[in-house]
Amino acid sequence: MQFLRSPHPLLRQFVVDGPIIESLLDVDFYTFTMQAYIRRYHPGTHVRFGLRNRTKIPLGRSIREGELREQLDHVRSLRATRSECHYLAGTFEYGRRMFDDAYIDWFANLQLPEYDLEYLPDGHIRLEFAGDWEAALHWETIGMPILTQLYFKSLLKNMMTIECDAVVAEGIRRLHEKIQMVQQRCASGRPFSFAEFGTRRRAFRDWQRYTDAMFGESLPGQYLGTSNTLNAMLLGQQPMGTNAHQLQMVAVALASSGSDEDMRAASRQVYERWWEMFGHGLSIALPDTYGTPAGLEDLGASGAGYWKGTRQDSGSPERDTDRKIAWYLSHDIDPREKLLLYSDGLTFPRAFAIDDYRAGAIKKSFALGTNATNDFPVPSALSIVVKPLRANVFGCVKLSDNPAKAQGDAELIQRYCRVFRYQEGERTECVY
Repeated sequence: MQFLRSPHPLLRQFVVDGPIIESLLDVDFYTFTMQAYIRRYHPGTHVRFGLRNRTKIPLGRSIREGELREQLDHVRSLRATRSECHYLAGTFEYGRRMFDDAYIDWFANLQLPEYDLEYLPDGHIRLEFAGDWEAALHWETIGMPILTQLYFKSLLKNMMTIECDAVVAEGIRRLHEKIQMVQQRCASGRPFSFAEFGTRRRAFRDWQRYTDAMFGESLPGQYLGTSNTLNAMLLGQQPMGTNAHQLQMVAVALASSGSDEDMRAASRQVYERWWEMFGHGLSIALPDTYGTPAGLEDLGASGAGYWKGTRQDSGSPERDTDRKIAWYLSHDIDPREKLLLYSDGLTFPRAFAIDDYRAGAIKKSFALGTNATNDFPVPSALSIVVKPLRANVFGCVKLSDNPAKAQGDAELIQRYCRVFRYQEGERTECVY
């Protein structure tokens, strides 16, 4: 397998020869917790995932098909190493062993299922992954960073050496500026905590690792850890993450052959089963799959009382703050005892503004994604996602608090809007 060697001095620190993905741990941590959940509660479910490019950039005009196939084929040749299995088996990050021996044995033998790739006449790429749900989902946070790194490489291919060095140097300057902003905020007496959630749309692999290392070295009191499991293992950092929208998307789709109430019951059951399996340690709910009001209703009084907190991943952060505070108060719970994690397309200045809104009324933390791992003076940041399209024979739907993030067939969306009494929020362009 031949890969182009970068001739650029600064790039050589981050872009190494060889495949982009060299470990099955080079994924977001929630991959493993969701796989364990699926193996217990949904074995034998067949799911088809698909790439959605929200930026509308025709990636097929920038990424060569042969190069993309070579990268994807290499991923299918990977198997977990003994040290990687030992790392997962020894994960007690939230006060309890997270993965049992049966899961570790399964992961040790995991081969990712085949992919379905087509270059379309309009320059876009159709990329899908199908198979047993627990295996196919492993492609999500592998397929996207392959695309973003190949796209980043295409932006630099016609630049002179000094121009490429300048791009990376500016990325380092911007990273340093972010660190300084956090340091200055904390020095002024305003505490701030955050994690890095930028695996999916990072510029390139080793840049994310460098970013995590610099955050850990420079901000030991503010930086909580990374969603990237491999980086967490190599750098001795906390792996961060719980679950994703796909748990409800698939569970509700599987119930859609029944009544509307069957679908709502399936949504509620996801929360109940997650608590049963992982307890308080991973009890950060993601309630916006079908609109946050429905998600909070399905969490119910027990979710408000027992769960550690919730995540905001779409819509207005300020409106969500107000809604969550009111929800806790309606259940006679002090919001100051609960955590609200913000993770929707954040920059550090935007996170600071959210932190200052109703300061002290609820605990807050932040997950910085693409802006933390792909901020360069070239248009390298893509808004791409990989989501479930079908579960067995049933179409999957996501509504979200931002209609720009919605997906699914129009007829299905109408039904889901009725089932979850969805009230459409303000449409906002997806930058990341």
